[in-house]
Amino acid sequence: MTLPWNEMFAMFDGEDIKKGTRLMLKHWASIGYTGAVDLMDATGVRFMRPELFHEMEKGGTLPLRINYCYTIFNLSDVDDAAKYGGNDTDMVRFLGCKIFVDGAFAGGQAWTSWQNLQGNHGIQEIYTNDTGGPEKNLTRIVEKVEEYGMNMHYHVQGDLAIEAVLDALDKVVAEKGKLTGVHTLIHMGFPNDEQIERIKKFDSHVATTVQPAFWSVEDDTAYYYGKHNAQAYPIKKLIDSGIPVGISTDFSVSPPEYSPATMVISVAVTGGGDPKMHLPLSVREVVHGFTIGSTATTSRNDTGVLYPGYNADIVVYDQDLYSVPLDKFSKDNPKVLATYIGGRQVNQAANLKSN
Repeated sequence: MTLPWNEMFAMFDGEDIKKGTRLMLKHWASIGYTGAVDLMDATGVRFMRPELFHEMEKGGTLPLRINYCYTIFNLSDVDDAAKYGGNDTDMVRFLGCKIFVDGAFAGGQAWTSWQNLQGNHGIQEIYTNDTGGPEKNLTRIVEKVEEYGMNMHYHVQGDLAIEAVLDALDKVVAEKGKLTGVHTLIHMGFPNDEQIERIKKFDSHVATTVQPAFWSVEDDTAYYYGKHNAQAYPIKKLIDSGIPVGISTDFSVSPPEYSPATMVISVAVTGGGDPKMHLPLSVREVVHGFTIGSTATTSRNDTGVLYPGYNADIVVYDQDLYSVPLDKFSKDNPKVLATYIGGRQVNQAANLKSN
């Protein structure tokens, strides 16, 4: 899909895209967010117009911090990704590469060591050796990404996908002595205890992202995974292990109504409505994942906390999040009153504007 879509996307008017993008980003600022991380579009499709974000920043109309990735599918793509480096600004920064190691969990495509109920092991997109050719060798890809000093996000939804990334990282460390970039395992599903311990050994160079909303959005995937379904997203275990865990929405895979930060909290603190199957998180753990945890996936060192010397990225609610009864969180409660980026207000609730 990539080749034809790259040609088609170039035909769209930049100003139209900018207007639509600004409206969408304003919406995200209004539902509890100060930044976007990854922004990689969709499988097989690459939307690359970072210059539009830079233009909005210069014009003072960019309402979110943007941390964007370049989706790669093989070794040669790494050179193309590197061309986006060196143009970072305060609001718009290039993270590095994004690669799909396996397919979508919700479609029964998680690459697993055990056979799913549809009689297969999911979809394998990449290799850790030259079995699929040098271009599909993840170890070679990681080496090249590290040579450029870039970061990498890995779409991993099955234990074999996680294993492939960790094996590749181990090989690079064995050869180079260490990792320099941040390598993030996103939407990580079905991690086992051994893999969690392996992740810890990489310290801050390997981070993870999880989506509590998936507990509700993907509650019908037992069709593919049967009894394994309960082990898909052990978010509480990951957090308790001490590894960096960012909280994400995975929009637009998750429905819009599950995107507000307060709705993510609602699902997380109730275990998706099934606390026996999913260990609930505390409000503080979710907020930590949205802030410090998510910042850990970007290699930024100026956001995520409100300390002297950091950017004042703030979301103001009409209630203290830590005092709200857990059963009162929803997509509309508490309400966002205002959003600030670097101390500059970028969003204000409509009812405040009229008062």
